[in-house]
Amino acid sequence: MDEDQRSTYFNGGLRISSNSFLWSKDIAEITVSGEFNPESRREKYLQIPDRSEMRTLSNLDFRATVFNNKPLTISFFGGHNQSYFNRELLTNVRTRTNSYGGMISLNNRILPLSVSYRSSDWLQTETEENRSFRMKQEDLEGRVTKSFTDFDRNELLYAHNRYNYSYQGMDDVSNVTDRVSLSNNISFDRKQRYTISSYGSFHDQKGTNTFRKTDLIERVSLRFTENLRLLGDYSFYRMEDVQSLTRNRESMTLSHRLYESLTTSVFGEHSATGQTLYDEKNFKAGAEAGYTKKIGNGRLSLSYRYYHHWFEAEGVPAEVIVSDEEHQLSDTRITLLQRAYVKPGSVVVTDETRTVIYREGFDYTLVARGSFTEVQRVPGGLIAENQQVKVGYTYLLPGSYGYEANNNSWSGSIMMFRNLLELYYRGAAQRYPSMRDADFLVLNRFSQDVAGARLDFGFVTGGVEYDSYRSNIIPYNRMRYFINLNWSLKSKVIFSLNGNISDYRFIDDDIDQLYSNISGKVNITVTRNIRVNLEAGYLEQSGRNIDLTLITARAEAVATFRQLMVRLANDMYVRSYTDSRFRFFGTRLELIRKF
Repeated sequence: MDEDQRSTYFNGGLRISSNSFLWSKDIAEITVSGEFNPESRREKYLQIPDRSEMRTLSNLDFRATVFNNKPLTISFFGGHNQSYFNRELLTNVRTRTNSYGGMISLNNRILPLSVSYRSSDWLQTETEENRSFRMKQEDLEGRVTKSFTDFDRNELLYAHNRYNYSYQGMDDVSNVTDRVSLSNNISFDRKQRYTISSYGSFHDQKGTNTFRKTDLIERVSLRFTENLRLLGDYSFYRMEDVQSLTRNRESMTLSHRLYESLTTSVFGEHSATGQTLYDEKNFKAGAEAGYTKKIGNGRLSLSYRYYHHWFEAEGVPAEVIVSDEEHQLSDTRITLLQRAYVKPGSVVVTDETRTVIYREGFDYTLVARGSFTEVQRVPGGLIAENQQVKVGYTYLLPGSYGYEANNNSWSGSIMMFRNLLELYYRGAAQRYPSMRDADFLVLNRFSQDVAGARLDFGFVTGGVEYDSYRSNIIPYNRMRYFINLNWSLKSKVIFSLNGNISDYRFIDDDIDQLYSNISGKVNITVTRNIRVNLEAGYLEQSGRNIDLTLITARAEAVATFRQLMVRLANDMYVRSYTDSRFRFFGTRLELIRKF
């Protein structure tokens, strides 16, 4: 299908903001602001990609504060907002938000206390796919902070949350959550050389997703001298879900610095996990060293880390539920679930709070990598680049087993010619010298070599990097090229250019994946009242389930005459994503008069 659209539309805007107070702002202050942007053809506007900014169609905001900076402070707020914006230049989104609430604060030295309440109703619609996402939420929070001496700080928090979540094509989710947390930080001297910090929380959720979670963390930091430091850590974690899990973990690190060049440390970590269907024991012990030395007009850096890992699991073959596995999703990084043999259809991806449940195929995809499962985010979906998510799934536990692993990692870099040139290398390897009943277990044996070079001329930085990852799970080769350029001419002309290319070759699957992007901007100040802005970008992803090509460009001239601003802009937007094609060319003329 080839569609040619040509349209002319008119819009305008009115924004009003008013601030009033009684006698003084510390007695009573009220702020009211509103904005309305009518359009003659709103539906036509939705077909035009808004590449760089959020467009607000209506907004109303009310805020009031009584007795600010007094022993008792009361504040209220309410707001309505409706806007259109473009998510990652791929998906046009319409958002409507209504919210209101308030806070009461008792400001004193004996017991500072604050209580806040917020209610919000959030509706988001993806205009191209006509998908809707709605969340109603109520939050009640009380917070008490107290310091008994100059060396301690304590905070007690209680939160009650009620939310209802609906995503088109999925069942509604409704949960009520109560959370209590207490944090403490104590120092035993003014220089804070000896400190203890504590954190404890209890999380109780009822509704569609019912669970209880308890977290306890104790940390000790002892700095005996300027060069000798001991860190200790203990944590307790319990999750009561469909299956229950309890974990105790202890760790300790002793580090030493010799002069300014050599740092060494030894460390150990032990954890014991008890789950409904199995028990696990982990112990890691190792050492690391880092050496930095200035040589002539450059610098030499070397590091090495080694640890030995003992692992034992006792259980019977069964289906085990994982609730809170944390991952960070990125288009240029491979993310594998920690466990093998994941049950098909059991994967659930949520945000960090487990409030928003993402949809497979729209927000993320799953790719089989041998016995493991890879999670990839979908560009333009609800999961942003480099976003932290939590993943729940069910996997098949093979039974009782154990192993020992050796892990080595090392790196070296040298900077020369006053940091003009940097050559670097990183390596890592993991082997399993001993295994028990692990015939059906997939263990990640790997070796990795990364080598690269970087040139830094001040105004321009560029380099190349080669990554060879040999693994029995997902071996690959990767080439990466990057450049960053920033240049200015007496503040009259400012130029910037950023580019990156990552070319993956997955050896076992015989698959290539290419990620490339380049963008540039030029800002020219012709006179004090006239400026010209040019920008362009190119993004390409090619490979299985990720095919995307996006070209954007904008040329803009802005002139100011007293209180009148004139803006003339030309836009180009060409997108090819999976099986859809979209091309747009437009010209905009804006006249803005501020009173």
